[in-house]
Amino acid sequence: MTTAPPPPREEDDEPSDLPDTVWEEFARDTAAKIRSDAPKEPSARARMVTERLRREDADAQERARAAKPRGRRQKRQEPEGWRTGPAWREMQRGERGPWRDRIRTPAIVAAVAVLALIAVNPSGARSLVLGHGHSSGSDETSSTGTPLPPETATPTAAPTVAAEPDAPTPSHPFAGSPALQWADGAAGIVLPHPAPAGDLTAKQVAAVLRTTKAFLVATNLDPEELRGGYPTAALRLTDPVNGVRAMMTADLRSPSAKADPTVWFTRYNPAHFRLVGSVVKVRGRMTFARADHGAVRVRTDYSYVYAFTQAGDPHGTVARLIVRRELDTQWYPHSDPGKVQIVAQGAEFGGSGCGFVDGYLHPYFGGTPGAAPTGPATDPYDRTKSLAKAGSCGTVSRT
Repeated sequence: MTTAPPPPREEDDEPSDLPDTVWEEFARDTAAKIRSDAPKEPSARARMVTERLRREDADAQERARAAKPRGRRQKRQEPEGWRTGPAWREMQRGERGPWRDRIRTPAIVAAVAVLALIAVNPSGARSLVLGHGHSSGSDETSSTGTPLPPETATPTAAPTVAAEPDAPTPSHPFAGSPALQWADGAAGIVLPHPAPAGDLTAKQVAAVLRTTKAFLVATNLDPEELRGGYPTAALRLTDPVNGVRAMMTADLRSPSAKADPTVWFTRYNPAHFRLVGSVVKVRGRMTFARADHGAVRVRTDYSYVYAFTQAGDPHGTVARLIVRRELDTQWYPHSDPGKVQIVAQGAEFGGSGCGFVDGYLHPYFGGTPGAAPTGPATDPYDRTKSLAKAGSCGTVSRT
C-alpha cells in the first residue's frame, strides 16, 4: 500500500513578488546572525582568566565560611586586644615568656606555679577564675579523719590539721596532711550531672565530661606516665587542632626552662625517686557552662598529693609533692567528644625543687640542689584562690 504525495498548494506555484536581490541580502544577514550566535571555543587566555576568577570566588566563599562562629575553626581564632598572662602567640616555641611560679619548703625548695592561657576569650577567662556553671564538690570544713564529701564550690578557708601533725612514714605517707581525708585516685574526680548546655545535648555533655576525666587520669594518675614514661594515652586524647599537642611533644622531646613538660604532665625520674604505694590523693571539682557561639567550656581545678621516698631507700624519709592544676577546655557541637581541646591551663607544685630543666618534678628531701627561693610563702593546700599568674620561687608552709 502506497501513499500518494499531497497535491501541491496553489501558493507554492505562485511566483514571489520579492526581487532576487532582496532574497540574497536576507540570506546573507541570516547566515551572519547564525555565525554570531553560535557558541565559540574560548581562547587560552580567556580560559586562564575564567579559572582565576573561579578560584578567587571559591577562596572568598571559604573565607566567609571560616568567619562563621561554628565548629572547630572558631576555636582557633584569637580574640583581639585581650591578654591575661601569656597569650597564644607567646605560647609558641621561643616566645612563651615566664612559665613557672616556684614555691619552696621552709628548708629550701617546695613548689612551682604556672599559668598559661591559650587562645581564650574574655568571657572564658572570667569563667576560669570565677568557676561559674554546673559543678561537683562541697566546702572543705571537716578537720577530722573522716573522708570529706566531694567539693561543690570554691572553699572559703584553707584546710586545717592538728596543732602537732603526725610525720609521714612509708606505711602512713599522708599522716599529718589534709590529704588524708581526700579521695583516692580517680575516685576523687567526680563528674557533675550532665545537662544540655550551649548547643550540646545532655548526651554530648556527658561524653565530653568523661573524656575530660580520662585526660586528667592520663596526665596525673597513670602509673607509667608518672614514672616518666611517654604519655601516649594523654597525647591521644589531646586534639591537635590548635597546636597544643605539638607543643606537648616538643616539650617532651627537648625539655628546657621555657619548654617544660611538667606544665602538662606530672612525672618524676624513677632513678631518683620512688612513689610510696599506689595511692594518690585527689580533691577538686569539675564545672561546665555555656560559652560563646553555643560552645561548652569545661573547667577543672584539682589538687593531687603524692608521697615519695628516695630510690634505694624505700623505708626512709617520706616527702610529699602537692600538684594543683587548672584546666580549661572548650567543645562545639561538631567537636570530637573523644578529644580535649585545651584553651587555658595552669599548674602549681608544692614540694618540688626549682631550677630543674630535665622535664621531671623533684620531690624535696633536704639538700636538694636547685634555685634559691625568691617568692612569698604559700600554703599548697589552700584552694580558696585561683593560681598565681606571675613567676616566682618561694617557700611553702607545709607539705
